[in-house]
Amino acid sequence: HCIFSPPYSVNISGAGAKVAAMAAESGTSVAGYGKDRAQLCTLSYFNLLMGMKEIYRGIYNSLPIGGFLATITKDSVNSKEAKFRGFGGIEPYSADTVKICHEVGFDMYELWQRDAKPSLRLQIAWSQNPGIPHVTTEEIIILQKRR
Repeated sequence: HCIFSPPYSVNISGAGAKVAAMAAESGTSVAGYGKDRAQLCTLSYFNLLMGMKEIYRGIYNSLPIGGFLATITKDSVNSKEAKFRGFGGIEPYSADTVKICHEVGFDMYELWQRDAKPSLRLQIAWSQNPGIPHVTTEEIIILQKRR
């Protein structure tokens, strides 16, 4: 079985003091994350999905028949690309994840949606700019390899 929380198409290289402190405590660093062109977070949304499809294909191939993949996703705000494609500023990351997982062979087993409280930074941004799209849920997607 595999439990997985995929990367999002956002750059976390400027993650802030809290993340830097956690990284220093664990002996790791996020300073260069997101700056390398090979990082998924630097890709366009379409290319991120294509990269994730290869990751899901690898997970599928590594699981035995009957094995499960649980992934936690959240739609993301990408005003320019998403508005152009008619999604009103929201990238349908959860639905796209289900679609690409199905394309590599997984079958849907269960789908849960839960409230995902936005950060204080987002709450302030929303109050100051009411037109910013809101994403307040995340999806827990359970898939199974049946064949």
